[in-house]
Amino acid sequence: MAHIKYMKGVGHIGKRVILQSLRVARKLTQRQLAERLGLATRHYQKIEAGTTRGSVQIWQKLVELLGAPSIDYLLQEADDADGE
Repeated sequence: MAHIKYMKGVGHIGKRVILQSLRVARKLTQRQLAERLGLATRHYQKIEAGTTRGSVQIWQKLVELLGAPSIDYLLQEADDADGE
């Protein structure tokens, strides 16, 4: 399974804020989003917290479920949130 590589400057805090903001805007709990992704809740929590990377397939599903334009958007927004 392919995984997203951490890009220089993509911090845990920025990624967490972006994913959490998009999830909350869609009125989803971590558990609900994890279920829609086919993941254990704890696994999704680790992705949102930035402590695990997640596969490309998971990020593609996140884009679809959260209405983000692309995976790059999520990663770029994380860069911006970290002040990079």
